[in-house]
Amino acid sequence: MADYLRRCRLLLALVFLLILDHHALALAGEAVLTWDPNSEGNLAGYRVYVGLLPGVYSPPINVGRVTSWTVPNLTEGLTYYFAVTAYDTNGKESGFSNEARKTIPPLNDVIAPLISSVTNSNRTLNSALITWGTDEPADTRIEYGTTTAYGLTTPLVSSLVTVHSQTLSNLLPGTLYHYRVLSRDAAGNLATSADQIFTTLSDTTTPTVPGNVSGAALSTTQINLTWSASTDNVGVAGYRIYRNGVQVATRTTLTYSDGNLTPDTVYSYRVAAYDAAGNLSAQSAAASVRTLAPADTAAPVISGMGAINITAGGALISWSTNEPADTQIEYGTTTAFGSFTAIVPTLVTAHAQSLSGLLPATLYHYRVRSRDAAGNLAVSGSGSFTTAVLPDTTAPSVPTNVGAAAVSSSQVQLSWSASTDNVGVAGYRIYRNGVQIASSALRTYLNSGLAANTVYSYAVAAYDAGGNLSPASAAVSVTTLPLMPTVSQSAASGVTATSATLSGSVNPSGATTSAWFEYGTTTAYGSGTTPVTLSAANTISADLTLLASGTTYHFRLVARNAGGTTFGPNTSFNTPSPPASAPAPSPSGPITGYSMSEESYAWAEAPTPLTFSGDDNAISLSLPFSFPFYSQSYQQIYISTNGLLTFGSANTAYVPQPVQNPVLPNAFIAPFWRDLYVGLRQISIASSDSEFVISFNEVRDLCCSTSHTFQVVLRPDGTILFQYGAIVLNVPTTSGIENQDGSAGVPLLSAAPNTAFRFTPNTAQAPPPTADTTPPVISGIGVGGVTSSGAVLSWSTNEPADTQVEYGTTTAYGTSTGVVSTLVTSHAQSLTGLLPATLYHYRVRSRDAAGNLAVSNNGSFTTAAAPDTSAPSVPTGLTGAAVSSSQINLAWNSSTDNVGVSGYRVYRNGVQIATVSLPSYSNTGLAAGTTYSYTVAAFDAAGNVSAQSAAVSAATPASNSSTTLVLNPTGDTFISGNSTAYGSWETLNTYTWPANKIANAALMQFNLSGLPAGAVIQSATLTLALVEADATADAAYNIGVHRILNRNADLTRATGLTYDGVNGWTANSCCFNNVPLAQADISAAYDTRAVDKTLGQKSWNVTAMVQEWLNSPSSNNGMLLNSDATKGADRYRFFASMEHPTASSRPSLSITYRMP
Repeated sequence: MADYLRRCRLLLALVFLLILDHHALALAGEAVLTWDPNSEGNLAGYRVYVGLLPGVYSPPINVGRVTSWTVPNLTEGLTYYFAVTAYDTNGKESGFSNEARKTIPPLNDVIAPLISSVTNSNRTLNSALITWGTDEPADTRIEYGTTTAYGLTTPLVSSLVTVHSQTLSNLLPGTLYHYRVLSRDAAGNLATSADQIFTTLSDTTTPTVPGNVSGAALSTTQINLTWSASTDNVGVAGYRIYRNGVQVATRTTLTYSDGNLTPDTVYSYRVAAYDAAGNLSAQSAAASVRTLAPADTAAPVISGMGAINITAGGALISWSTNEPADTQIEYGTTTAFGSFTAIVPTLVTAHAQSLSGLLPATLYHYRVRSRDAAGNLAVSGSGSFTTAVLPDTTAPSVPTNVGAAAVSSSQVQLSWSASTDNVGVAGYRIYRNGVQIASSALRTYLNSGLAANTVYSYAVAAYDAGGNLSPASAAVSVTTLPLMPTVSQSAASGVTATSATLSGSVNPSGATTSAWFEYGTTTAYGSGTTPVTLSAANTISADLTLLASGTTYHFRLVARNAGGTTFGPNTSFNTPSPPASAPAPSPSGPITGYSMSEESYAWAEAPTPLTFSGDDNAISLSLPFSFPFYSQSYQQIYISTNGLLTFGSANTAYVPQPVQNPVLPNAFIAPFWRDLYVGLRQISIASSDSEFVISFNEVRDLCCSTSHTFQVVLRPDGTILFQYGAIVLNVPTTSGIENQDGSAGVPLLSAAPNTAFRFTPNTAQAPPPTADTTPPVISGIGVGGVTSSGAVLSWSTNEPADTQVEYGTTTAYGTSTGVVSTLVTSHAQSLTGLLPATLYHYRVRSRDAAGNLAVSNNGSFTTAAAPDTSAPSVPTGLTGAAVSSSQINLAWNSSTDNVGVSGYRVYRNGVQIATVSLPSYSNTGLAAGTTYSYTVAAFDAAGNVSAQSAAVSAATPASNSSTTLVLNPTGDTFISGNSTAYGSWETLNTYTWPANKIANAALMQFNLSGLPAGAVIQSATLTLALVEADATADAAYNIGVHRILNRNADLTRATGLTYDGVNGWTANSCCFNNVPLAQADISAAYDTRAVDKTLGQKSWNVTAMVQEWLNSPSSNNGMLLNSDATKGADRYRFFASMEHPTASSRPSLSITYRMP
């Protein structure tokens, strides 16, 4: 039987099986079945299945092609289950139909079902589930209502079951309901339960916020509002309408007409929804609507009219109006004008229109016209401008007489004759080895940083203001001076009473070098060995003879090449039995005059170069002794580049005057006074207690290339020596000496190369000497040459004395230098072997020839740190941005260094073009439409240079293309209703408090100096990053951007009360407690943005503002972003400031412009 019931059912599916259970149609003990007919054409009939368990049936009854069948002889009190299948003429049988069930009631049943377990569950705001049981199958129905009269009935469920459930729906929230259940069995016996109760849940859910609130001004006094419907869990009952925060109406529809309003006035509207339970939604986002203005009869007000970008054939006229209006210009060569531009009908407040086809170098008159939307026309007063002359297309002439002179191993001095141009030469481009290295407005250029002993080729081209460039000049080649030679000398050997041998080694540094020994009884030496010529590193020695016995001799090794002269250290030796040395002679009385005599020419070495040079310059030097000159003594002398030495004050006169002339200057020594030009290191000196030497080495005439070499030697007794090397007396020259008032002097009327002249003082008889019991007076103590391990102490005494220093890390000293017994007035002694970065104390000691000892007070110095050999870090983050067709701005991150970064070298296309101290550089004078590659290296004070940065490329745009410049504020802050400055905060705050009042405003300033003059602003966008917003239901917050007027605020000190910490904003009553908050010092809004609550970038259009700033830079006082005065209290938006830690969130101003 199981296999039979589980056999595969094929083909047909019955539609629906129904048991007719009405007493009139079915008798007890039988069941009447009906089903829907099948539609297949090969249908053969139906089979009926009967069983006592669901899905388990007896063999079927074949009933043929009927659609109803009565199953007889069923047992009372049992439940039967029925199903039907269909089969076709091929014997194929369908699956079972739906299963039907019937309980056969007993005969003569008069007992109603017993109802039990009546419960309610699943209660909601408007429904509940009622369940119960019966002891026999019965049907299902409920009576219910808000009283025991009920009044409502559920539909009858006729199926006879013992477990009953039925849902009551469409109930009222929070309401007490009465109900009773009813069940009738198969015999028709009805059971009714007792009264039951339940209460539906209460409604506490508010409707959704109305959306899309919008308003339209219908007239000067009426505004119509509409909005989108809210939803509610039960149902929306109506809407409340608020105007400027106050409820003005209640509506059940989605529209409202607000009347009796003030003309030309902005009103803010919000809407809230409510339900029958009194639940009220939050208010909608505000909609601001202005009532229509009365008829406009006022013409626009024109301001800020001006002409810019003036060329030979055109100009740009710009102006502003106080209301949107169209744009037109009248213009011509007289005040009758005569020509009009086409009307630009777009209504704007910032106007600009170009005039073209004008005549060059011509005066034009113009006036502007603007008509507003109401047709009111404004016409300005007359303005004028003059067009430019025709563009200059003629290049300057080629520079001539390009000269190059090596002034050191790393520098070449260039000079050239001026070019000519039809308008004017603007400058010169200097090329080295075919590559431009610099531009100069002068006719000279000093090229530094070169390699020693290297040939360089230079050429020069001239350019004018029109950008016309001449061809390059003929190239001139020059070789830099070699490096100075290096020397190493040994101690004297073979010393006898009258002889000694000196030796050492010389490295000529790759250049032909002369080397010799200087020697003598003082550090002025005075004698020299025969020079030896060297071209490679070698040793040198010399035998000294005819020395004085018992004498201290000083010597040093000297080497000279084209790069300069190197002196070895002063070294000394003693011939046996040295006698006491006598001090240099002094005059026996006041000098009353001089006599001149010719002297043997013996050039005195002056190894110390002076650092001053140029034309008509002077320097002051201290003398190593008191020099007597015409009855007065001097400790200081002034040296002029024009071959003139003066006492008392400097004099740079270049026209010589005769000796014995009362006209200033007086009190002078003039070895070779004429108009000279001195190059670097061309004046040198030698200083000792026995003589002071001043040498002019190959100095040239200013007018031409003739050079001269001469020197002056001064001695403590007043003797003056003139020595002449190579000189040319081709122009008027004064040589000689003159006293303090020009009443006396000795002229030298003629001199020739390789001659010398002595000026011997005439002195009065000196009084007899007296016993010396006074110690020397020590003065001028100084510390120089401080290194990490040494220092040089120097001082002066008023009389010759010996030299010694006590020193140590405390004032107990503990260490002394050896006594230098030579008696001098200028003292110097080196301390060596010191600790780096250490404080040392010292005092100096000097004893005169009479044995009187002077000891100075305590002094101190700190040795240097160990030498810095670490290069700075490589600069990173190099960026390049073209700001015009001829300028690229560079910026990079600062390098770091163990001591400190001194600056940066900037390279373009691999060639250094500049040195700067800050991490930015503007490269100007570039070609349009050209790509350039840049790198940067950092250097420190010790000369350590980092590797070059990664290269960045930037291209200048074509002349007429657009360029975008992105700026950050030079300062930003926000102001509030107090005296606090917020310039260091990380946010720029806008805030409304109390309701409808501004509590904060944000201020920013931008430097537009990076914009080229005459630029036309195409767009300017202010971008801020929103970092915080209020949590109210208000979705948008209106922020306007304004120009600050007539107040150049200091944003580090500005507050809500003052714009610079001292001076107040203009008084007004805008805000809480009458704090002015700059509201009377700003323009109308240039742009207003409804800022939502989505964090991130927000932008404003400030094109007109930036163009006005560019036209009138003095008006650039910055901008102000205002809070929303239409909002309730505690609505706000906060933006990132320049102090915000996230750099990408900081404010920026993006400006796109073009050049006309």
